Amino acid sequence: MGGQALQYRREIEGLRALAVIPVVLFHGTTSPAPVVCCAGGYLRCLAFVNALCPQHLARDKAEGFAINPLLARYAATHPGVRFFDPREVLCGPQACDIVQDGKALYFDNTHLNPLGADRVIVRMLERIGPI
Repeated sequence: MGGQALQYRREIEGLRALAVIPVVLFHGTTSPAPVVCCAGGYLRCLAFVNALCPQHLARDKAEGFAINPLLARYAATHPGVRFFDPREVLCGPQACDIVQDGKALYFDNTHLNPLGADRVIVRMLERIGPI
């Protein structure tokens, strides 16, 4: 963007939700159209997709988390926009889990499996209400 300020565009309000919510729903078994893929779970997929790159992990996490305060502020100042951080479900005070209750939550380093997506969907709907 070359340092230019972005102008608010009402016509694309909610576009991020339209882009992100289907990804969560795609992986959830409680979604309208559950999809089963990568049946081997997290460890199997790690070998083929989104392999962990330790030299980039800290930077990638920082970039991913840096947007959340901006999204929360945006939601707070725009009626009808709600922000939910999946870390509320997936992370404890010290770290984010890839396994909860002895069950994997991810297909790979990035994508939730049906169990992980279901946990996020349930908490999101409790917090922000129906979509």
